[in-house]
Amino acid sequence: MAELRLADKARKYLETLCSVKPKRCTDSPGNRRATEFFASVIEPLGYEVDTTPFACMDYSRGQIRLSCGEQQFEAYINPYSLPCDLAAELIVVSTDTELEKCPCADRILLLSGEICNEQLMPKNFVFYNPEHHRRIYALLEEKHPAAIITAIARNPGAVGALYPFPLIADGDFDIPTAHCTDLVGEAIAAHRDERFRLRMQARRIPSTASNVIARTNPQGKN
Repeated sequence: MAELRLADKARKYLETLCSVKPKRCTDSPGNRRATEFFASVIEPLGYEVDTTPFACMDYSRGQIRLSCGEQQFEAYINPYSLPCDLAAELIVVSTDTELEKCPCADRILLLSGEICNEQLMPKNFVFYNPEHHRRIYALLEEKHPAAIITAIARNPGAVGALYPFPLIADGDFDIPTAHCTDLVGEAIAAHRDERFRLRMQARRIPSTASNVIARTNPQGKN
């Protein structure tokens, strides 16, 4: 019976954390509600609770318009992207080797195919940051396109089966980025070397969050 009560309590805690709206990312009001909930549950159990805040970044996204002549294409602004309002020629790249060789400065760069197989870790993410991710970032910053569109194929095993997913979601990356499906990417690629117009409304918002650290017997010896 005691095990059933504990299981029911754990289920309710999990449901509460998973139902936080509209999102629970580190910099959001939902995240603060989640951390406050955890602190309120753990503190009455006799733990010393530390919720020291740290600086982080929230963001907001508005409208996006990607067009070539009279034709418009459906795309989505990446999390933490900078805004833009620009017109530039399109260039298409599918591998990091092609990226290394392409002259894409001040152009709209469409990434598709192999280079978009998996979401890139943020540049300064210390827990997992593969060398080939760092190489792609370094090439993009060296080549400095005016903006980047990534065409993402359906992959049920990646990013929670989100389709399309943002290849780049990084507040330390300062080139405007958006993403679209691979099918839309094919339609965009048909206009390579033509002039596109891209407008994106986006904003980075300085914010704070906190890790909840619960200690028992903090005065005890190690």
